[in-house]
Amino acid sequence: MSKKYASEPLRRQFIVNNALASARIEGFTPSTEFVKSLLDYIQGHRNIDELIKMVKTRYKKEL
Repeated sequence: MSKKYASEPLRRQFIVNNALASARIEGFTPSTEFVKSLLDYIQGHRNIDELIKMVKTRYKKEL
């Protein structure tokens, strides 16, 4: 059964909170830059495709 949210930003906040909690349980600490990007996602200024592209670009440079 899908959960209903009062707004899209609240739905996105729930998703982000769960993803961050899962990452932290696994021992990962997200960068400040990435957390700021997640806030942009929650507010609707970015979409998931943009976040994925940003992360892939960043880590290609580090390899």
